[in-house]
Amino acid sequence: MSVPNKIALDRYVGQERIQEEQQVTSRLRRMLLVNTRTSGNITSASINEVDPRGGASITGENAVGKTTTLELFPLFFGTLPSQITETVGGREPMLKFVLPMPYSAIVFEYQRGSDEEHDVRCAVLRRANNDHRPLYRFINRGFREEAFVRTDEQGRQIFCDDIQMADAYFAMGADCSRQLDIAEYRAVILGTEARTQDAKALRRMSADYGFGSRLTNLDRLVAAVAKERLDFKDFVRLAITIVQERLNAHGDAPSRQKITLRQSKDQIERWLRDRSALEAAFGMARDVELLREAIDLHGKAENVLRAVRLEVAPALKFRRERMTATQSSLKSAGAILGSYQTSSRETVLALMKAAGDAAGARDASAGRVHKENARRESLELSQVQGWALELDRAPQMQVDHQNLEASTRLMSGKSDGIVNRFTSLINDARNAARDAAQKLRSSKDQARDRAEREAETIRNAHEEQGKALDAEFSAIKDELDPQIQELVERHAKLEAQIEAAQPSQASKEALDTARIADREAAKCTLDATRAASDARAAWLKSIQDHKDAESAAVRAGGRVEEAERRLSEAQDRLVPPEGTLLGVLRASSDESWKSGLAKILDPALLARADLAPTPIPDADPDTAFGWQLDTSGIAQPAWADDEQLRQALAQAEATLSAAKKRLSEANDALQVIARTVQGKKKALDEAEGELSIAESRQDKARRDEEIAQAQCEGEVEDLKRSGAARLQESRKELSYLRAQMTTEEKRVKAARADAAAARDSKLSQHRAALDQAIESIEGQALEAESNGEVSAKSLETDRDNLLKAEGVDPVRLAEIRAQAATLAEQIRITLGRRPIVDLWHEWLNEGGQQILAGLEDAARSAQRQCLKAEALLKARQEDVKLEEARLAAEVDRLEKLEHSLKEEIDVLKRILSDNGLIETTSRAPDPNLSVEDLRTRLSQARSQEGESEEVVRRRHSPIRDQLIGRASSVADFVQRSLDALPVEMTLVGKASQLCSIHGDLARQVLPNVINDATTILNQVRQFRGVITRFEKEVDQFNNDLQRGLKVAQFHRINSLEVAIVSNFGDISLVKEINEIDKVGRAHDTSMAVNDQARLPDANTAGALTKFLELLRQDSTVELDLAAHVNLKGSVTVNGQTRPFSRPADLEHISSTGINAIILISLLVGMLNMIRGDNDIYIPWISDEVGKFDAGNFKGLIDTLRENRIDPVTASPKLTHAEFRHFARRYEFKDRGSIGLFLPSARLTRHANTVGPLLATETSSGADHET
Repeated sequence: MSVPNKIALDRYVGQERIQEEQQVTSRLRRMLLVNTRTSGNITSASINEVDPRGGASITGENAVGKTTTLELFPLFFGTLPSQITETVGGREPMLKFVLPMPYSAIVFEYQRGSDEEHDVRCAVLRRANNDHRPLYRFINRGFREEAFVRTDEQGRQIFCDDIQMADAYFAMGADCSRQLDIAEYRAVILGTEARTQDAKALRRMSADYGFGSRLTNLDRLVAAVAKERLDFKDFVRLAITIVQERLNAHGDAPSRQKITLRQSKDQIERWLRDRSALEAAFGMARDVELLREAIDLHGKAENVLRAVRLEVAPALKFRRERMTATQSSLKSAGAILGSYQTSSRETVLALMKAAGDAAGARDASAGRVHKENARRESLELSQVQGWALELDRAPQMQVDHQNLEASTRLMSGKSDGIVNRFTSLINDARNAARDAAQKLRSSKDQARDRAEREAETIRNAHEEQGKALDAEFSAIKDELDPQIQELVERHAKLEAQIEAAQPSQASKEALDTARIADREAAKCTLDATRAASDARAAWLKSIQDHKDAESAAVRAGGRVEEAERRLSEAQDRLVPPEGTLLGVLRASSDESWKSGLAKILDPALLARADLAPTPIPDADPDTAFGWQLDTSGIAQPAWADDEQLRQALAQAEATLSAAKKRLSEANDALQVIARTVQGKKKALDEAEGELSIAESRQDKARRDEEIAQAQCEGEVEDLKRSGAARLQESRKELSYLRAQMTTEEKRVKAARADAAAARDSKLSQHRAALDQAIESIEGQALEAESNGEVSAKSLETDRDNLLKAEGVDPVRLAEIRAQAATLAEQIRITLGRRPIVDLWHEWLNEGGQQILAGLEDAARSAQRQCLKAEALLKARQEDVKLEEARLAAEVDRLEKLEHSLKEEIDVLKRILSDNGLIETTSRAPDPNLSVEDLRTRLSQARSQEGESEEVVRRRHSPIRDQLIGRASSVADFVQRSLDALPVEMTLVGKASQLCSIHGDLARQVLPNVINDATTILNQVRQFRGVITRFEKEVDQFNNDLQRGLKVAQFHRINSLEVAIVSNFGDISLVKEINEIDKVGRAHDTSMAVNDQARLPDANTAGALTKFLELLRQDSTVELDLAAHVNLKGSVTVNGQTRPFSRPADLEHISSTGINAIILISLLVGMLNMIRGDNDIYIPWISDEVGKFDAGNFKGLIDTLRENRIDPVTASPKLTHAEFRHFARRYEFKDRGSIGLFLPSARLTRHANTVGPLLATETSSGADHET
């Protein structure tokens, strides 16, 4: 049947039929033992049956085959005999023992629907002739005795073999299947997936003979039930088996419980080395960048050195030209110096003669002043006036002396005429006294005249002194006024000079030259900057072009890889690898799959080798997995069309060829652009070198300009400072002169005042002296008169005394003589001073005090003239000295310059020779570049070039050694790249290539490391995926089990909670694998979100390092999944909750019966999980049920019945109460005979089903009887 665009089951059409099938009841009706051996050594030679429906109790003596018979029930579900009983202790294999003959068979009659006429089937089990394999054959009818027993030629009834049985059924019109091995039988009876070429036929057969819907693992569940004793571990193993079967059905797990990860330790170790080497290499990025900077600095240093060398020849040319100009200037300067020395010598000699004359006049004036001072000192002016007065009194003194002499003579004489003499003497004394007094009084007029003259002299002297003071002040004023005026003018001039201070012409010229040089250097720097900027722009453009070309090469490489992948895919599609799905399809002689199966296959499955594809002969091409599809409207895929595949292969080859050509062109373009980059870089380095030189020149020119500016400012400052100093000196001198003027003025005024005071004092003294003189004269006159009177009286007294005594007094005579001698000495001294007094009078008549003042004025004037002449001489000498020093300094400067130029020319010639340079040049010289600067710059450039090369060497060697120091892909790539370099390449060139090689690591080595990491991580993650899927399936199993347990409830057991748990999280291996899975996801995320490839992080390396320690010597890791799955749960029995996680826990829950019931409940729950909601009855066998007490036994049977389970138990004996729970009770006897006890109500009905050789005996009685 074919219905377009609709999927239908092979034999059922319509939803109504599907719902009807879901209500089908499936049940094992009975098991018939045909000529089997269940005990003893011979077969039963009969047909015995056991009907499990409603429960069957088997009793009998020991060793009569009860247990053996019970163990045959699981064979109905395809359970392997080895899973039921073990062949140990010399025991024969199960089927060899039970089915010893070809005529022995076990017949399972079962019902798979509600219609007993059409839905009853038989499965006949026999043993293969040559081994112990079970062979099954399905019959679409119920059991027919005549098909198993026939009458031979002698009329005996004998058993049929398999062929005879099939012929008999065929004769009855029944269908018989071919003989099936146990796996094929299981696929049919349980509806499981067969992995053989007959899978499709088995699926069709299962639709006719299947016990129900898919009952995967029911055989294992029944096998667990069939064991002598239910075990805690059996349930766990069964659960694990179910989980693995589910995973196997999805193709997600291996068929064994142990999973193995095969991962080469060498690959991980190599990856760790490569990653470590790459991490170390990428960690050296700063060092590589520093190396690049060092290389750039070395290139700049080379350019600077080259540029400095190019300045030597222009510098030499400039100095040769300057030498010629210097020699000419030196000759001219020498002539100027000689001429000036001659003219200045004559001028200085004339000034020296004038200064000598002025000095002579000054000395003569000084001599006259000295002579006058000496004259004044000889006159003893302080006493001469008194001496003059004493000289005026000399006559009186002479008279007094004569009187004394006379007295002496008188006293010494003894004449008679004492009285006469005394009288005469007295008269004479009185006359003499009068005369003396008169004479003295007459001298008053002379004293008055002399005093008047002296007063007039004093007044005249005062006037003369005033005139002299006026003249002196006028002379000083006349002398100081010009000086003050000159100082005032000089002061104003100095202020103007300070205000308008300017540097020297040479400094101005030097500053102008420096400014011009600075502007020219700035222009050169600007040009060099533009050139360097253009060169950098060109270099950056070439770098971008290189990146674009590199990207194009990478894209071209990617296209080559993509083309190679597509070519490989095309080749694999046309000639697929052996074992893959597409390989099996193409190896098939039947190509009908191209128009059918190929249309619905996912192309992603074509390369898988784990699908085990098997062709089904004579299969309907429009059906797949039990579904029919109309594929006429689906186009045939290209991978199934050979012609299209060949065209795709040709197209892939052409695409690959074009991609390789494009890759070659891209690589060639990349190399060309790389050379262009190198050329642009070299041009950039040269331009930057020129820029560095220009900047250096500009810096020097700027410094020179600053120095010249500072020189000018310094000169201006010096001028201002010097002018300020001179201005200060001028101010001081002006202040001094003005102070001197003031002082002189004050002095003159003071002198006038002093002179007036002196005049007044002198006049006063003169008047006083006159008065005193007159008074003295009067006094002298009075004294003379008095003396005369005294003398007269004395004479009188003497006369009286002589007269009285008539003798002479010697004492008195001595006194008079002493007085006379003293007076004579005074007269002598006074008269001896007359020459001095005369000279004094002469000095006074000549002018007196005015003589010295006039001489001093003349001396001061001569001194001024001398100072002026000396100042002119000194100023001229200083000017000559300065000018000669200037001219000599210029000559000396030119001589030194000539000498310096000679030395510089020699030095530059040696530099040219040492550097192999020529003198010819067209390069403009730098006039401000000194040889010392040139040598310094050359030395610095050489030093920088050497130092930069040394820096490159120091940075290059560690990077190279670290990159190739340890065995790794990085070391191999770097060493291979270094070996390809030319031998003659310089160290700097090798260092530059090393930087490029380091940059290529990200393109050449990193992708391989990333791919290896991805491969390793994916392999481990796949291993983790198996564990994860296993865990998820365990969780799903738990969910299904919980639903089954909700149905399977035992009355004495409440709140039964069971969970299959795994402890994978506690295993160190799984922890490390989880970590790898985590870093694997992070790795995938990093690869997905990052534009550029990145080195796997340290977490990846750490996880793989730990995982490496877990790998065994054979580079494998094995994990037993079952060993890490356990059962945990709890159960409430009689109100008490008991947890359990081990078999020992169950033993302490309650009685043995309760423990077994708990395990049975678990198995029943699993059975409910397997069959779901389908109405399927399962026989449950149990040996030795006598261990259950009555209550537990009843609860067990009720629970089984409620869960559609037919219990079949065996025990030596049962109580009457226990018998009531079974619909049928069998008694086993020797040679496999079985007795059936039925209530009388059911005897007649059952008897109708028993054939002639049916050996099961029947008996009637009450329900309690046996």
